[in-house]
Amino acid sequence: MDAFAPLPPDLCRYLRQPGFPPLLEAARRRFESLGRIGGSLRLDKLTGEQLDCLNGFFGRQIASPHCPAGAVSSQVAPEVLTFTVSVRMTEIDQALRQSRWQITLEEVLYSLYGQQLELRPQRRQKNRQAWQTLIERVKAQASPAAQAWIDAVADRRSGGYRILKSAFDGNPADTEAQLLAVTRAIARLDRRSPSAHTLPAERLPIFAAQITGDPHAFDRATPLGRLFSSALAYLFRPGESLDDVDSSGDASESAEAHRALLRAAGLDGDDISSFVTVFGLPAMGGTPLHPLMEAATGAGEPLNLTLRNLRHIPTTLTSGQHWDVPEGQPVYLVENPAVFSGLLDRWLHLPPASRRHKGPLICTSGQLSLAALLLLDSLIHAGCRLFYSGDFDGKGLEIALQLERRYNASGYSGASLFQPWRFDCQTYQKAVKQVALSEDQRRRVAEMTVPWDAQLPAIMVETGLIAYQENLIVDLIIDWLNAT
Repeated sequence: MDAFAPLPPDLCRYLRQPGFPPLLEAARRRFESLGRIGGSLRLDKLTGEQLDCLNGFFGRQIASPHCPAGAVSSQVAPEVLTFTVSVRMTEIDQALRQSRWQITLEEVLYSLYGQQLELRPQRRQKNRQAWQTLIERVKAQASPAAQAWIDAVADRRSGGYRILKSAFDGNPADTEAQLLAVTRAIARLDRRSPSAHTLPAERLPIFAAQITGDPHAFDRATPLGRLFSSALAYLFRPGESLDDVDSSGDASESAEAHRALLRAAGLDGDDISSFVTVFGLPAMGGTPLHPLMEAATGAGEPLNLTLRNLRHIPTTLTSGQHWDVPEGQPVYLVENPAVFSGLLDRWLHLPPASRRHKGPLICTSGQLSLAALLLLDSLIHAGCRLFYSGDFDGKGLEIALQLERRYNASGYSGASLFQPWRFDCQTYQKAVKQVALSEDQRRRVAEMTVPWDAQLPAIMVETGLIAYQENLIVDLIIDWLNAT
């Protein structure tokens, strides 16, 4: 029989009986998946009528009834019973061959579904051809720099391959538009004159809007943004993949690596919404922040320093000093804004003559922002020591461990530059605790290794409660006001 020849009318009528439609549809899916007659099928929730039909076809009982929980089949009405069937594809093929029609399952499937059948090997070949056509079509429109990146993607030498291929498998048309957008962006970056690197960085949202019409098109959380970032890594950070940027550790450090990648390309992102709150930190005379910091401290007011405010501070040990602090100056760091304000409130309540500078106070308002990291790096370079206090929960410990890794275990020389501040077993055990750690937090804490107090995670997990900074405010005030 020809592959697409119509089935005999009496066979068509036979296969329209109850039981055959779900059987043949499942066989079709398996045949398309394997590209051959093989494997097994599972049919759920068959009715008694459908099962009787298939029992007759196979010449045997092929299933037992499935009853509602707690029921006995003999006590359940027939219309309530359902059946589950498992049958091999070769068994279906054999039954058809031994029937009076002497036909194969493959012939039945091709006759019933015809051109709708698309076997996996055929799909793969079709997909490979479409992928290659897409690459060649876009490459023909690209600049030399963009062509080099496209070749790297096609050869899997760029992290963009996985991003682009995943998008292509989902929607080839959208993928072509995304790839063209990145090639236009590369061409524009490539056309800039050498003197352009002496100009202020171009803001990524403005750049994206001019390329695509959408200011958020190249946001790194989007597939197109990740594809664009992979192109930047290939072009401006040779040897560094997008995975290197994304796996930089904590989310803030990944954002930090991404910002460095943008700046290498002459771009920059939002430098206003990332901020860190500061009180009592003196800047060197003659530096841009000096008058601002001096006025705020004199007025007893904190400042929210943004990335933009901090863009002038040195970021290396050889850049000179920006902060007017002595070697070893303690700096006190809290994650909680209410605790920060409580400390400042107590300082302001002192008689004016007793208000002396006890040590700069910093608030991260939760996880470390890029602005916070930039400020803390500069303080470490100025010779300061950081004292951190946080909530005794998963997030508070994560912040502390990030600081410890960054400043005690990442190549900074000298004594420990990060110190826990009331952040140990002794403090936790005496603190007021009412709120339970969630199961997710308990698992996260149990997996942590705390260098300064090895028993802390186990005691927190065993106790199962959170100790909040707000319940430590009295001790923190005493420490800060008596700091030297």
